[in-house]
Amino acid sequence: MARYAIGDIQGCCDELKALLARCKFSADRDELWFVGDLVNRGPQSLETLRFVRALGANATVVLGNHDLHLLAVRFGCPIFSCNQRAIPATPGARHRQRRTFTSF
Repeated sequence: MARYAIGDIQGCCDELKALLARCKFSADRDELWFVGDLVNRGPQSLETLRFVRALGANATVVLGNHDLHLLAVRFGCPIFSCNQRAIPATPGARHRQRRTFTSF
């Protein structure tokens, strides 16, 4: 059994799958630890979430700032910067994040 730690997937599901193939990851014997930012910059945030969810007990996820932002947008929480100022998301980004979350 192998354990792999992977961070900053950023919604790049095809690249994640290619990496796992290169590592010869086997879902029936290996474990994956995702250490933040499953979603955001890449074009496949929804596919990434579905893929990781399908791994079931073979995947452990630690949420990153982009993942937390997605949850905050979904539940209508204001987003704050490190100096406690609210950061409004652009309408396009907010719509994309809501679509990702509700499709999941």
